[in-house]
Amino acid sequence: MLLLCLSGAQLFAGIKHRPYALELELSGVQPALNDSAQVWAFRPSYGVGFQYMISPQTGFELKVRQTNIYNDTTAASLLKYDRQNASQLWEIKSFALGPKFYLGRREKTTAFVATRMQVMFWRVISLPSKEVVEVTNKSDGPTDFTATELGFTAGLGIEHIFWERLGLTTSFNFTWLSGMGADFSDEVNSFRSRALIEFSTQVALNFGTPRRSLRERYREEMARRDEHSVRTVYEGVVDDSTGDTVFVDQSKGADYKFVPVFTDEIVPEEDYDLDGIRNQFDLCPDTPRGALVDKNGCPHDEDGDGVFDGLDDCPETPLAAANSVDQQGCPADADYDGIPNYLDQCPNSPPAAKVDSSGCTPDADGDGVIDAHDFCLDTPPNVAVDQNGCPKLEEIFAKRIITSLFVPGTAVVDTTEAVVLDSIANYLVWFPQVSAVVYGYTDNIGPDDANLLLSQKRARAVLRYLTGRGVSESRLQAVGLGETNFIASNRKRAGREANRRVEVEFSFPDSN
Repeated sequence: MLLLCLSGAQLFAGIKHRPYALELELSGVQPALNDSAQVWAFRPSYGVGFQYMISPQTGFELKVRQTNIYNDTTAASLLKYDRQNASQLWEIKSFALGPKFYLGRREKTTAFVATRMQVMFWRVISLPSKEVVEVTNKSDGPTDFTATELGFTAGLGIEHIFWERLGLTTSFNFTWLSGMGADFSDEVNSFRSRALIEFSTQVALNFGTPRRSLRERYREEMARRDEHSVRTVYEGVVDDSTGDTVFVDQSKGADYKFVPVFTDEIVPEEDYDLDGIRNQFDLCPDTPRGALVDKNGCPHDEDGDGVFDGLDDCPETPLAAANSVDQQGCPADADYDGIPNYLDQCPNSPPAAKVDSSGCTPDADGDGVIDAHDFCLDTPPNVAVDQNGCPKLEEIFAKRIITSLFVPGTAVVDTTEAVVLDSIANYLVWFPQVSAVVYGYTDNIGPDDANLLLSQKRARAVLRYLTGRGVSESRLQAVGLGETNFIASNRKRAGREANRRVEVEFSFPDSN
């Protein structure tokens, strides 16, 4: 009996190494969620499936099924399940795909939950004529009671492994019919079922190439190494002076009355994650290889960055960087500028660009073009620049039209209205290669000669104002044009005010 048990244990131990399973299924299906009372005959459903284990606790299933459901639409009693009196037959073919999650390691008896998405091809046949039932669609037109509908299934069950290759599963499933693909009128949809309840039993044949056992892999690894594989184990010790918990390396031995743990002292099958803590004492049986653990077999993360000690290349990561580390536990640097993300105020610096301590590329003149790409490093402030950081002279020195600049009836500049002249003077001082012509205009009120003289005086007044702000007179020219080049009608007051204006036009090298 003991030999038989040991033999069965060895066969069972290999189930997790056979990732594939071919499934034969027998189910009982019962419609549910009907708006009207109907009598349904509880009928069996047949299917085949395929399962692949993507991890020790997670599988992925593909199922193909055929279901026939008989419906007695004339029966007065809900307890009448006589198939012979059925007036309709619902034929359902379906394809289902979805994950299956085992609630623990997949051992001899294991519970699971499953979710699947189903594509269901169904039709309703009238009995005994066996003709497809005709109903109305959403447009109130005639159509066959046939649909390709999307369904969503949730289920739970339990699996029992008899030996390495054979498993028996029982489960309960609930499938909601979404209505997607069922183009029927509201009256028809209220008649049909909205869900299916299923009780299922299936037999699974597990297969696949067995992997090497932990013992075999362990022996091969030890054969390549000249010394024991030591796993440093930490123990939490309370510091009496501060009350803090300090993690002490057990391998320090006599000082703390701990000894090093050598993994070759434990049979690998008794220590799934090879952390030196036997399975029956290991509270964290899935510790990744290389991580440091405490006496309970649980990994430790001193700097709290999510990467366990022993796997952490930067075990003293600052707390501010804990949520921004790479797979090695080091502060991430997305733009590779040498400044980690948690300190980088400019996380999208151009490749190979020089940056300051904040991770930003310097821009000495503040024109929005970094120095590395700036061909004009001394651009004045608030000046429009091109992609090379050089001033756009065409935009800066566009023609200016100035009205309401003078004290009425005189050629005296009203300094309260001269803000635009101050701006022009600043730009001309910043860009000495630019010259300007000032044109004076009047409306048509008054003698022509007087208006021409007034426009000349006003143009000269603007020129003197600009020279008073530091612009060389050699770069300026004043021209009075009197009652010419009107830009508005002189019939109205607003038009005359617009015509009494000064225009400043600029010229500079390479201009058109």
